[in-house]
Amino acid sequence: ALGDLRRGRVDWALVGGVNVVDDAVQAKLTAQLAKGRFLSKTGRCHAFSSEADGYARRAGGAFLLLQREGVDAGFAPRALVVGSGVSQNRAQRPISAVDGDAQERAIRLALADAGLDDAGDVKAVECHGTGTPLGDPVEAAALQRVYPSAALAAAKGRFGHLESAAGALGLVVAT
Repeated sequence: ALGDLRRGRVDWALVGGVNVVDDAVQAKLTAQLAKGRFLSKTGRCHAFSSEADGYARRAGGAFLLLQREGVDAGFAPRALVVGSGVSQNRAQRPISAVDGDAQERAIRLALADAGLDDAGDVKAVECHGTGTPLGDPVEAAALQRVYPSAALAAAKGRFGHLESAAGALGLVVAT
């Protein structure tokens, strides 16, 4: 959507996601997540906390209406997306073994895409922050290498992990 907006192919894009948690349908997935120790025993995401013990699955959705810069919407935008970046774990790593180097590369790609030279201008970061004792410290370390003085926050601590809608919720909360 960002690429098409930037190229002028579209003036507007609706982006987002929905997550449905239905134990009758997803009992096997929930059991696998519990067995893999992904899920919190307390039923809460304790992002970046010593209490982190996994994440809490939640149902919900989040959507954003993106508009191309220069299009008159008749109202002021709430936020401006100036850059983006993508990372991926190495193929040999399990999904739970977060790759901090890949996360740092994605952050630096987003900064370069935004044309920002000084990451010190960033005061706060909305993070993935699932509340897992393995992933959160790796994510926090990668972020602090790039943004040494930025405050870190995660919507999952307030809303739980919307899984397929988590990224959209993070953007909504950050705006």
